[in-house]
Amino acid sequence: MIYTFSCPAPCQRLICVDARDDEEAVVKFIGAGAMLCRNRGKHDNCPMVHPDMTPLPDMRLREIVRLSMRSGA
Repeated sequence: MIYTFSCPAPCQRLICVDARDDEEAVVKFIGAGAMLCRNRGKHDNCPMVHPDMTPLPDMRLREIVRLSMRSGA
């Protein structure tokens, strides 16, 4: 199944992955850099200006990705 994830503001970067289930999709999104700028201060792939943001704990990051992703056929 194809899943999509749109990074939260200010990024709005769209990531698409093919996964068997929601958990695999979350892992793939995080591996693909979902919210990387939030947790590692890296802004290389994002042209947006980022305010200083504190890193998120792993469980909170997974929760945000899970709530923000969409599944499709």
